[in-house]
Amino acid sequence: MDQAVNNPLLDFTDLPRFSEIRPEHISPALDVLLERAQAAAARAEDPSTPADWANAVEALEAATEPLGRAWGVVGHLSAVADTPELRKAHAETCRA
Repeated sequence: MDQAVNNPLLDFTDLPRFSEIRPEHISPALDVLLERAQAAAARAEDPSTPADWANAVEALEAATEPLGRAWGVVGHLSAVADTPELRKAHAETCRA
């Protein structure tokens, strides 16, 4: 099964599922969200994409808001529930 389906960092239906998030969720979730944001940016800058608010601003915001939200959850966990494993996952993701 696709790891993204079971990754609590990729669930934006409600409040973050802090108790379920593990260090091994961080990198895969951010990889998915970065890929989505990069794809949205590529679509927005494609000359065949109509240059309007919906195709530029709204599309980019829809793709980058989840990325910011997930990274905020990771930062919060690092601040309040720090563990060596979480610290390592956070540091490795910052360097990527």
